[in-house]
Amino acid sequence: EGPRNTLAEHGETARGVILVGGFGQSNYLYKCLKQRFADEDRPPSYTSSVDEVATQSEGSRFIVLQPDNPWTAVVRGAVMSGLQNDLVISRKARRFYGVVIVETWDANKHSLKNKYWCSVYHEWRARNQITWCIERGQSLPVKKPVLFNFNHKWDVDEESPTYVSPKIIVSDSVYAPIEYEKTQETRKLCRLLTCLSNVPREHFKIAYRNGHPHRKLSYTIGVVVDSGGLNFDLRVDDIVYGQIRADYE
Repeated sequence: EGPRNTLAEHGETARGVILVGGFGQSNYLYKCLKQRFADEDRPPSYTSSVDEVATQSEGSRFIVLQPDNPWTAVVRGAVMSGLQNDLVISRKARRFYGVVIVETWDANKHSLKNKYWCSVYHEWRARNQITWCIERGQSLPVKKPVLFNFNHKWDVDEESPTYVSPKIIVSDSVYAPIEYEKTQETRKLCRLLTCLSNVPREHFKIAYRNGHPHRKLSYTIGVVVDSGGLNFDLRVDDIVYGQIRADYE
């Protein structure tokens, strides 16, 4: 009665009421509500047909709904809430996500300001390049890692690095840039700082480039999507050694 009076004060009219819970299965309660607020029609029940619901709701009738097994409504609601994350199998990326890398210098592609001489590869290289792991609008599986391969390289005469810290970039731009320069739309999201002390030395391999030896560590960055954000991790031979989380804004 109270809610109906409140609505009436604002020029609105209640369309009906749904009886749920153990008390909601009472036929006596249903009949009392029908006598007070509606006519004596047979109790309507839930249906998946939009047309049937629309037909029952025509006019100004006050509908009293008494669904089957109303006493289980709370339990079923709790179960559905717990299963919600499992029911979502993919999500659409709203931004670009990438990693800053270094590439072989290409005058047709790279800015002159990013050009430098690499003593490890003995060639001109371009810093501040971006490889985009996730593109805006891309469908991403939920709770399943999307993996991307990278390498960390250093001079053969240098000591093995104690850590790596790939820079994760996020961009709201319509078209993702190929080079990283901080702007209002493109910025650093985080660094995936990872200690390498527990990585077996057998993964620190010797390789050759332009006839010169160097050492390298091949690793994988995994991206896992869940309901609250993105989880980045760094893996060597499928073992996670570092991880960081970025919540949705």
